[in-house]
Amino acid sequence: MVKALPLCYVGFLAATTGSGCAFAPPSGTPLLPAFGLGSSALAASTLTEKDELVLSVVLLARTLGPVGVYNSEEEQSKLKQLADQLADFSDPAPALKSLSGRHELVYSAAPGGSSGKLFGPIFGRVTQEFVDDLTFLNAVEIGPLKLSLRAERKVMDDRVIQVSFKESIVSVFGNELIRKEIGGGGTWKYIFAGVMTDPASGKRKLLRVMETPSLFVIEAPVEESSIL
Repeated sequence: MVKALPLCYVGFLAATTGSGCAFAPPSGTPLLPAFGLGSSALAASTLTEKDELVLSVVLLARTLGPVGVYNSEEEQSKLKQLADQLADFSDPAPALKSLSGRHELVYSAAPGGSSGKLFGPIFGRVTQEFVDDLTFLNAVEIGPLKLSLRAERKVMDDRVIQVSFKESIVSVFGNELIRKEIGGGGTWKYIFAGVMTDPASGKRKLLRVMETPSLFVIEAPVEESSIL
């Protein structure tokens, strides 16, 4: 079992999110106060086991980036093992949550375009936008170009949803150029869904960790998300 990152690592990883640094400094370095986290909701004295594990998953996912295949198998495996441990801490019946707003992809282990990977080292920003409890859009954006897949979801049980893709949409500078019917889909399983405190901003966010079967880590501001 991979253990949650020691508390002295949290400040370091929060400060290096997005830099590509996936490793912590020497053990014992007192970094929480140095990065302004000592008096926040992330202070070591207030972190529960769940908090530590959530932070470990989020910070490692952000450090590895949205395209998991750009990282080593060892790094991807470490994140997967940490993510699996979140299952016991999930809100009840995560598949039944009513979702809204725009959600950002933090990490994906998928080898194809669903991670935003286009070609070579080039990748776009991936979002999910929920239209209603049935319909959502998976989108990849790079510059003025936006590629979207309209999909519908059906709840199968407390943790599983069936996703069916209906249309692909191509737009440039917000102007739709192409729309066509498509097929495909799959079964997505929730590992975890719940509210966390963002280690960088201190704001509350909804975190979702899913298997499609590839691992996905997705987050959204609570004010943009129904978490009922």
